[in-house]
Amino acid sequence: MFVIRRRKITLKCFQCPLNNSIRKQEENKAKRFNTYSDGTLDNGRMYYLKDVNNCLTEEGYSYKSSVMLCIKLYNVKVTYHNAVSTCHSENASLVRIDSQEKQNVLYSFLVVDEHFTAGFIYLQGNRIPNTSEWEFDDGTPITYLPWNRGQPDSNDQIYLCALAQDQGMWHDCIGTQLFGFVCERNLF
Repeated sequence: MFVIRRRKITLKCFQCPLNNSIRKQEENKAKRFNTYSDGTLDNGRMYYLKDVNNCLTEEGYSYKSSVMLCIKLYNVKVTYHNAVSTCHSENASLVRIDSQEKQNVLYSFLVVDEHFTAGFIYLQGNRIPNTSEWEFDDGTPITYLPWNRGQPDSNDQIYLCALAQDQGMWHDCIGTQLFGFVCERNLF
C-alpha cells in the first residue's frame, strides 16, 4: 500500500506494485485523473478518497460525495465572462457537467435555492466556432449534452446555461445576459 498526498487530499492504493518505478508511475496517473469514483481505475488498481480538505464549506462550497463535486452557487447576476473571472478568483471554474449523475446533482442543488428556481445559470462550455460542436474550457469535447426542447437554437449563442424550471436542461446563451452561476472546485 502507498499513500498519495496532493492538495490536502489523501489517496491510498491497495494491491499496488512494490517496484519504485512502477509505484511512481501509478502516483502520477492518480494525480492526473479528473473525476473519481470508488472502485477500480483503468489501470486495475483500487483507490479511495480518505480526506477532502479542498472543498471549503466555510467559503460557501458544498461537497456532493456521490459525484465528487465541490460547488458553490452565486445568486448575483453577471455576464458569462464575469462568472468565469469570479470562479477563477476562487481557484475554481464554472461547473463542468459531463454526466447524467452530475446533471441530477446540480439540478437537485438548484431547486433547493429559491433564487435559482426561476432563473438561468451559466455552465462551463462554449460552441466551437463555425460548428455545432461544444467544448469545455480546456478544449475537451462535450459529449453529454442534455438540451432543452428546441435547443440549441442560434449560432450566435455560444455559451452554455441551464434553467432550473426546465429540469435544469441546457440552453445556448449569448454570454452578455445577466445570470447566476455555479463554481466548481477541482478536488485533485
